[in-house]
Amino acid sequence: MTFLLPVPSTIRLTLLCIILSALLPGCSNRQIYEGLQAGKRGECQKLQEPDRSRCLDSADVRYEDYKRERDKDVK
Repeated sequence: MTFLLPVPSTIRLTLLCIILSALLPGCSNRQIYEGLQAGKRGECQKLQEPDRSRCLDSADVRYEDYKRERDKDVK
């Protein structure tokens, strides 16, 4: 008998990525980012228009653009 509460799939995907990133040090930041973005795109597909389009637009940020913005914010 388990007493686990239902957990939204985005949280499960995020936790899985965190665990895998700890266990698989060979994964690059790009691979982790792209895995998270793929999960986000999957969640976007569950939405109705026009929310789906906005969600997909935010999930389609290239890693290079994300990294450039992140590096600019860190400085």
